[in-house]
Amino acid sequence: MRSLRTDKRGMGLDAVELVLAFEEEFGIAIPDAAAEKMRTPRDVIDFVLQERRRVTQLDALKHLSEALAGMGFANVRPEMSFSELFGNQRIARWKELGKRLAPFSIPRDVPHGPGGAVAGWSFLGGVIALFMSQWVLAGVGAFLFAVGWAWSDRTRRIPDGMDTVEKLAAHLTRPFAESEVTEKVKAIVMEQLGLKEGVYGVDKRFIEDLGVD
Repeated sequence: MRSLRTDKRGMGLDAVELVLAFEEEFGIAIPDAAAEKMRTPRDVIDFVLQERRRVTQLDALKHLSEALAGMGFANVRPEMSFSELFGNQRIARWKELGKRLAPFSIPRDVPHGPGGAVAGWSFLGGVIALFMSQWVLAGVGAFLFAVGWAWSDRTRRIPDGMDTVEKLAAHLTRPFAESEVTEKVKAIVMEQLGLKEGVYGVDKRFIEDLGVD
């Protein structure tokens, strides 16, 4: 089977224009080795999705590294954990990192341990005591609420799935939707080859079925 890049007559004008159009539309480079494997539009779609994920993750990692450098953390490795980087200031630093990463958004820190539950139940009990005019119980509830809140704040942690630089960079990645890529590839192929509606198909071969020269 012949591909976009290789056939007995060499690479024709149609194939050159198709490859250039794909590269321009999706902001990627298509090396010869990859073009040689593109026998159908589906091959192009699969390559674009894979390459865009790779490029986007590299962009996110660069943006994240720059944000961390702005906070005074240079020479950060992808496998490093934020607990290792931020130490006892992990929550304050996590919030600062979130601001620096805009317009990307990162998950909020999460409560850990029973502190949040203590604060919640104490608040509820205090409100009920106030309605019942049980001032002593209301005071105890307020005290326990303060203790629980402080406890919860001290034990808050970074979400498990985001606990390393590499994992957070992956979260920041904005993948291309497959349906979007599929439609764009179809539009490019039909325009470049002047195909009529109904001729195109994602599994049709560029050279044998779609007439690429």
